[in-house]
Amino acid sequence: MNKQGGFLAIGGIFALSAVILGAFGAHALEARLVALDTVDTWETAVDYQMWHALALLIIVALRLPGRAIRVALSCFCLGILLFSGSLYWLALDGPRWLGPITPLGGLLLIIGWGAFFFSFPSQTVSFAHFRDFRSSERRFLSKAETSLARVRYNFVQKTKIKFALCKKLHRVGGLCQIHSIP
Repeated sequence: MNKQGGFLAIGGIFALSAVILGAFGAHALEARLVALDTVDTWETAVDYQMWHALALLIIVALRLPGRAIRVALSCFCLGILLFSGSLYWLALDGPRWLGPITPLGGLLLIIGWGAFFFSFPSQTVSFAHFRDFRSSERRFLSKAETSLARVRYNFVQKTKIKFALCKKLHRVGGLCQIHSIP
């Protein structure tokens, strides 16, 4: 397992919990959130948690190397905990001292995105991690092109046979209407 392997599990847990918390807020907590007028706060927390969980999963799946990527992943994890976590708690009428924690979580998310974009100039091999995908794609395309060529050849052969048969039938008694082959 590479150094980013743990982030895959964390991203999955964040995505799973975002779905659960979104459903919980829409159904079980709906009356309380409406009474507190914090439905928007809860939805914002769920949205940011899900988007950044997906970002974690995608970045780990791309297997991008580098320290800046690890910084971005770490900032996303801490940012989700602080930003979304404090918003969940505030939406449930938590203590008001949590208010200043939310911007710190947001700042960590911003730093995470900055680190992610900062990592690209340091990538020395351009899209080398897609090499295996590209070769399998080429194999698939060559198989598909071969199959398509076979279908086209068979169609042309069958059309020629039908045309020849139709030509003979037309000569015999005008039983077939002759069309030109494209």
